Amino acid sequence: MRYLKILFVIMISILVISGCSKKKEEAAKLEQELLDQSQDSAPNAAIADSIAADSKLGAEETAVEPEDLVPAMPKRPAGDGYAVQVASCESEDYARHLISLYTERGYEPYVTEISIDGQVYYRVRIGLYESVDEANRLKKEIADKYTVSAWV
Repeated sequence: MRYLKILFVIMISILVISGCSKKKEEAAKLEQELLDQSQDSAPNAAIADSIAADSKLGAEETAVEPEDLVPAMPKRPAGDGYAVQVASCESEDYARHLISLYTERGYEPYVTEISIDGQVYYRVRIGLYESVDEANRLKKEIADKYTVSAWV
């Protein structure tokens, strides 16, 4: 009986360690995506600098602010149904990055915002499906292709 307890503790330890390593891999992927995002934002800064320089040359046109260069995030489609949430983040920039990423992958993502205790969270979601089975199929597809934990 004592050996069974020891074996049980060893098995639990192995499961915990393997679970932590998966979390480290996910964190590394997210970190890499953030680095890629910061590299992608450099062209917007160059465009904004160029516009500011043009306005200083005496052009009578209204100067374009850097915020005007950023497109609006897609909003929730009309209607009822089930959606697959792929992320919830505090950073609007990261939500934009995810919208761009999932759009490139062929999905139609959108963002909903919620404020909890004064903190705004951006929920990145995909689709409105009539049945929970359809939404679960997409959830499984995303988990299989991109190792992302999603919610229906």
